[in-house]
Amino acid sequence: MDEESTKAAIEDTAVGIYIIKDQAASEEPEDTGIVLEGVKVLQDLGNVAFAVAMLFSLMYTMHPSYPTELHCFSELFYCVFQTVCCVSHCMFDLC
Repeated sequence: MDEESTKAAIEDTAVGIYIIKDQAASEEPEDTGIVLEGVKVLQDLGNVAFAVAMLFSLMYTMHPSYPTELHCFSELFYCVFQTVCCVSHCMFDLC
């Protein structure tokens, strides 16, 4: 992806984590960051795990009452990343 198409993709993103890698370079990404409403709000985060944690922090900071349309979002991450999707309190059928 060239720089112009990368910029266009970021501008079209409402909420996301981006990773920019040089295809010829090593496995380490050039940049990892967060996009909110088409704007890079955080960059050079280092890794995806930290970017996910920061995204949760930003979402809570922006909406401390936690918007109702995202009420299942944290439960989904809990089920997927903690591998407890078969526990009875999980509402997602991921097993």
